[in-house]
Amino acid sequence: MGYCINIDEVSGEEILPGVIKKVLLEPKHIGRGPPGDLTVTHYTLTEGGVITFEDPKVENQDYIINGTALFGRKHVHANTTIFVPSFKKHSYKHAGESKVQLLSHTYTVPHPNHRWCKTRMAQLTFPLDSEQLMTEEFHGLVGAHRFHALDVQTYDVPEHTNPEETAYFMRGTGKMRSGDKWYDVRPGSLVYVEEEATHEIRCNHPTQYFVMEYVEQDKMWRERGYQES
Repeated sequence: MGYCINIDEVSGEEILPGVIKKVLLEPKHIGRGPPGDLTVTHYTLTEGGVITFEDPKVENQDYIINGTALFGRKHVHANTTIFVPSFKKHSYKHAGESKVQLLSHTYTVPHPNHRWCKTRMAQLTFPLDSEQLMTEEFHGLVGAHRFHALDVQTYDVPEHTNPEETAYFMRGTGKMRSGDKWYDVRPGSLVYVEEEATHEIRCNHPTQYFVMEYVEQDKMWRERGYQES
């Protein structure tokens, strides 16, 4: 099961003053993957805009695509990703000259993250580079339920299979295959790939996109020889 949509194809809704919401991926679009509901939403914040996330049933992985926002008492900038466990309220406030563009991934979780699970942040070292911002090991050790790895990439990827994933294209054009379907991609395109589906990416350089993978972390740890208490 593949799915692709571009942000230009989605009608925006002003949910608060200075906050435009566009839902790019809903649970009805997903195929094989961990139990739970995956949603990917694009938010645009302009002067005075503030968005607060407080659903206790989900964990968040957010990515700042453009602009500067105030996150608590810290300014966060483009190419920053933030992991927030369940039962952790967090907000972004517009705090710069340009608009803020934010992509928020939420996954419902089977039970709260453990009490020592904390909000974590990582930023791309150089804006046009490729980098694994949050590794598979990081998400596992920090206590995430569904998030597995977040990679920023700028290159072609040959045919392969992975856990469930989404890819969001920020710069350039190209093609991405998910299962037996090829999609033309451009800035603002989101592609969904279900677990174990064959996929590949062919870029018209320069291109930049980021890939977010999702797994069932509890099951993975049990498979490694760990048992639930």
